[in-house]
Amino acid sequence: MNQIEALKFLGIDSILECEEAIENKIFEIKQEIISNCHVPQLILAKQKKLKHLVSICETLIINFKKENEKFEIEPLNSESMLDSFNLYHKNRALILQKIASNSELHVLIFCSDLLLQNLRTWAQKWPKLEIQMKDDVKLSKELESVEMLRLIKELNRNNILFFNDIESNNIPKNFIIEIIRLNQIATFFK
Repeated sequence: MNQIEALKFLGIDSILECEEAIENKIFEIKQEIISNCHVPQLILAKQKKLKHLVSICETLIINFKKENEKFEIEPLNSESMLDSFNLYHKNRALILQKIASNSELHVLIFCSDLLLQNLRTWAQKWPKLEIQMKDDVKLSKELESVEMLRLIKELNRNNILFFNDIESNNIPKNFIIEIIRLNQIATFFK
């Protein structure tokens, strides 16, 4: 990439405008990741744009920090739906907080990796349901977390505590749709 291509990507004519243009691009990417943190394809696309911005900064000789803010998320090791749900959302909240409060490209790339890792682990926990409901399932339409928690607690009251206790005949339709969506995400990661 040369300087002209870099400036064109940023939508500017002068190198004097590049820092503000890069800040604006970073802000847009962060907002899109935060609002669509449940869609792996979007996260990957935004991560690619972040990496492209790194390349642009190198081309335009703009100094930026290359140090990552390292932090870890808790592994989703439990077979309990409720424990895994709580850990998944705790991890996601931590990652999104880091994304919202940071504008360093390498940190944002690292956070998007963690977001994908957390989502992949969460999606792979759910059993495969052999139900034909493809029309009702949209990868971008996540079941609201409050509703998901309510359904998990309801299942717990019915002694359905673990992922391997789930059968398509013992759970509500909206929960089935969410599990199928998560199955599709798990397949996406393979």
